[in-house]
Amino acid sequence: MKEIQFKNIEFSYHNDEKVINDLSFTIEKGSYTTLIGHNGSGKSTVAKLMIGLLEADSGEILVRDLKMNVENISKIRKSLGMVFQNPDNQFIGATVEDDIAFGLENMVVAQEKMRDIILKYANDVGMSEYLEREPEKLSGGQKQRVAIAGVLAMAPEIIIFDEATSMLDPKGKAEIKAMIKQIHKQYNITVISITHDIEEVVGSDYVYVLANGQIALEGIPADVLIMEEELIDLSLDVPFAIKINSLFKEQGINLEKTINFEGLVEQICQLK
Repeated sequence: MKEIQFKNIEFSYHNDEKVINDLSFTIEKGSYTTLIGHNGSGKSTVAKLMIGLLEADSGEILVRDLKMNVENISKIRKSLGMVFQNPDNQFIGATVEDDIAFGLENMVVAQEKMRDIILKYANDVGMSEYLEREPEKLSGGQKQRVAIAGVLAMAPEIIIFDEATSMLDPKGKAEIKAMIKQIHKQYNITVISITHDIEEVVGSDYVYVLANGQIALEGIPADVLIMEEELIDLSLDVPFAIKINSLFKEQGINLEKTINFEGLVEQICQLK
């Protein structure tokens, strides 16, 4: 089933040069899809179009077979959740518990049911001990965990992560990337991650590479991320395993290209 469809979408800000140019792609139900591209490629604009924060100049967006328009926007947003780059922008409540509860209150969930829902998702993201804590006193990674719990509590069919790890330190990035994978597996929901982190892309099901508001490359990560020259030409990074592979090649040792570090280590061990 096609969860999200972009059909010939065009978009520009204030009648300036097009940011999105005749863009068409599909997100499959239950997939973990990553969108990557250099700064200015249109990634975050695509995320905002997906959730209806921006309106396309032309073309058609379908979310779960509903056309994105004024009549359907409320229904569409009930199936979508979004985790932003800066978790501080998502905090409303005075405590972690208040923040997770915010979306539930908007959905008019009964008070007697709300507490159990809050506890469940706070526990699922490892934040159940922080419910009375003020959000601004949390670390960056902890703040993103709370933001994720608040989205999960609303039971969306699709979660969009818009550069959700870009403001975190290495430890926080690793934790949130692991959590995104866990969420995808545990809840069997569609995950869309707009990211700069090429190692996150390695663990996804499918990747779209954006350039100048269009799809430059697409496919499963194992096929796309070995295209070293093409990715570098698009000002993008390549997986660590590919970089090591290139170093071996410079020394006259030819290994099969792999985006997975474990696969690279296995080949190296076989050289002995």
